[in-house]
Amino acid sequence: MDIIQSEHTNELNYPCAKMIAERIESRIGNIFSTQNIKALPDSGKEYHIQVQLHEQDLKTMTFKISINNQNTQSWIKEQICVSHHWLSNSGILIEYANNKSIINQDILPQQTNHFLYSIKQINEPGQFTLRFTLLDNYGSWFNDHCDVGISRKIDSYGNE
Repeated sequence: MDIIQSEHTNELNYPCAKMIAERIESRIGNIFSTQNIKALPDSGKEYHIQVQLHEQDLKTMTFKISINNQNTQSWIKEQICVSHHWLSNSGILIEYANNKSIINQDILPQQTNHFLYSIKQINEPGQFTLRFTLLDNYGSWFNDHCDVGISRKIDSYGNE
């Protein structure tokens, strides 16, 4: 799914433009790839994700993530990665993730993969939604399945 759920009908903001550019680059790379890996069809993108905050400090949050492949086809090593986006309270994309975490093993149908995923905390005051999603490195974003509400109180110097 390549639909960007943000307010972009009048103006394309930087996070949205960056997301679109990455998808174009991925698709061009796939054309010239010698691996001949096909993008997953939408029917191959059914999953369940569970996210639990593991630890945090002033700059980093680490989550325990469990992903279950709910399809009849396997996800091959390095085809899928987990990512996140920061959204404002009104649902506008604030920050697009730069640190996607590639899943370095096959995930068979109905198999669950567990791992830790660390992200930089957003450096803005306010209440935000942290949206976790999967990405097909040879295709497009999966539908979003997990939102975690995050409240950040930060002064003008970036301190909590």
